Amino acid sequence: MSMNSEKKLGKGLDSLFNRPVTSTPVDNENLVVEIDVKLIDPNPFQPRKIFDENAILELAQSIKENGLIQPVNLRKVGDRYQIITGERRLRAIKSLGQDSVKAIVSTDYNDFRMMEVAIIENIQREDLSVVEISKSFQQLINSCGYTQEQVAEKVGKSRSSVANFLRILKLPSRIIAGLESDEISFGHAKIILSLDTEDTQLTLFELIRAKNLNVRDTEFYAKQLKFPEKEKKKKVDVDHVFVTEQENLLSRIIDGRKVRIKMSEYESGSISIKFSSADELRSIISHFSKGN
Repeated sequence: MSMNSEKKLGKGLDSLFNRPVTSTPVDNENLVVEIDVKLIDPNPFQPRKIFDENAILELAQSIKENGLIQPVNLRKVGDRYQIITGERRLRAIKSLGQDSVKAIVSTDYNDFRMMEVAIIENIQREDLSVVEISKSFQQLINSCGYTQEQVAEKVGKSRSSVANFLRILKLPSRIIAGLESDEISFGHAKIILSLDTEDTQLTLFELIRAKNLNVRDTEFYAKQLKFPEKEKKKKVDVDHVFVTEQENLLSRIIDGRKVRIKMSEYESGSISIKFSSADELRSIISHFSKGN
C-alpha cells in the first residue's frame, strides 16, 4: 500500500468518526454519523421490557473510559430515528449526559425486519428472561409467520427447546408472574407443566415458594400430585395376647408344630411355620386342605 493510500485511509476513518450531529436523512448507508439522542426513539418491537440498570452503568463506565466501540444501528422514520440494535448502548450514552451517539443509519428496514432483528438479537444475547424469550418466540410465529422449526433454525436452538419455551405461556398468569420475578426457575416451570390441571399446577407453585424447593424436590412433589397414594391405614397398637392365642391355635391344628405370627401396627403381617422335612410339609398342607 502506498503512503498516499495510507493517508487517504486515515482521513477516511477520521471523517467517519468525527461527523457533526445531524437530524437530516442519511443516504449513504454504513457510514458512521453522530445523531442527536433526543431524536432517537426505542424500537417499538423490542422484546426486552426490563433492562439491568447495573449492567447499563457498567457499560456507561466502559464507554466513558474507552469510547463507544460499536455504533448503534438506526432507521429513519419521518424526522426521527428508531433503534434497530444497540438500545443498551444508547441508554448508557444518555446516562453519561452525552448529547449525541455514533450511529449507522439503515434505509432498508421495514417493520417486519425491525421486529425480526430485535427479537433474534436479544435472544442470541442469552440474557432475556425466560418469559421474554417465550414471548419473543411466539411473536416470531404470530407476526412473522414462522413455524417452530424455523424459529429454532433462526435462533440456533433445538426444536424441543423452542417448544418448551412456548409451553411456558400456557401456564396460569400467577405462575408466569412468579417466573418473571424469579420466584421459580425455568426448571421448576417445566415440572409444573407436567401437571394436567391448573389447580395442581398452582398447588405445586405454592409448595415451591413455601418450602423453597429445589428442582429435584419439586419432581417428587409433582409425582405425589400426579399419583396421589391411597390413604394409609391408621396405626394401631398390636394386641400381643391375641397374636399369641392365634399362634397356639394354629400350632394345635398342625400337630404342635411351631407357628410364628408377625403383625405390624398397620394390622398387616405374615405367618411362618417351621418344618424339617418334605414329609412334615406334606402333613402341614394336608391339615389345611382337609376342609376342601
